[in-house]
Amino acid sequence: MPSNGSEKTTAVARRVLPGLRHYSSWLTIHATQLIAEAGNDSLNVQIKEMWKSYANTLTLLASTFPVDALPEIGYLLEEDEDTLGFKPLEHESTLRRYYSQESGIRKPKYHDHGIERYHSNIEMLGRIRDLLLDGLELQLQEVSLKPSYHTTGLTLSLRITQSNLWKALCLLTTRKVLQNSSEARNATKQQYLPRV
Repeated sequence: MPSNGSEKTTAVARRVLPGLRHYSSWLTIHATQLIAEAGNDSLNVQIKEMWKSYANTLTLLASTFPVDALPEIGYLLEEDEDTLGFKPLEHESTLRRYYSQESGIRKPKYHDHGIERYHSNIEMLGRIRDLLLDGLELQLQEVSLKPSYHTTGLTLSLRITQSNLWKALCLLTTRKVLQNSSEARNATKQQYLPRV
């Protein structure tokens, strides 16, 4: 029987992954602001190193775990329930954490009646999947961010491992997944995000 990679999650990973998901979600929302700050000489080196570390981390995850076998968790994970309504993480790119991609309705809580919770190792694999999808979200945003990357030199740090990450993510994100995600995101956004 092929391994799903759950045996590769360590105690440290189980403690760190929920926080990394928050950080990664925030990063997908605020990437353009970070790129704009990269022109600031005092922050330039730190921002370049952060992008490099982020890209290396995603590449390591994509090469360590069988990306095409990473599960989607159909209920709110503990950290998702804790951040419901938390404005810094509310954005169309983070809706997949809180809403079903198929129906567009909010995912049930892990402790709701009738919800069968997965083993913690399987939940960790779902968190890794979400981190990789955040990386894909940033990759898809690259078109609009490209001029800033070129002027700050950040293209190099993101592309160091981009090809390996992209190959792995292609296994996970077929055209149908992207289409369903986009349709669900648009439907959910229309219903739940306040009009500006």
